Amino acid sequence: MIEAGTATVLMAKYLAGKGDIPIVTNSTLVFSYAWRCPNLQITMTGGEFRGFTECPVGPIALETIVRLNVRLAVAGTDGFTRERGMTTHFIEEAEILKAMKVHVETAVLVADSSKYDQTGFIKSLLLHQDTAYGNCWRFT
Repeated sequence: MIEAGTATVLMAKYLAGKGDIPIVTNSTLVFSYAWRCPNLQITMTGGEFRGFTECPVGPIALETIVRLNVRLAVAGTDGFTRERGMTTHFIEEAEILKAMKVHVETAVLVADSSKYDQTGFIKSLLLHQDTAYGNCWRFT
């Protein structure tokens, strides 16, 4: 599952040509890259489209996510700190992340350095540092 975000779209680019890989996403930006790759099987969550974040949110998106069992989720964020975890500027995006967390085996945060020590309006998820990977953050 690849959540909406400018950093997370890089995962879709990375997966191009890597084999038959199913992708679930709520990101039209991810979709715009992934649909060109015949090896990627894309499932869109659906929902009410938010142009500013380029993603569908709301009850339909949440209902789709809770029906799935996914091995890996890749999430972005508007900001994160060790103390407050991941934050976003929009309540609906926080709800998407919370639903993703429940239905995945492993979840990772992908963010550029400008997001570190920044705090958005809504706390979405807590973080813990995986000591085996140094500064690789997983959300809990």
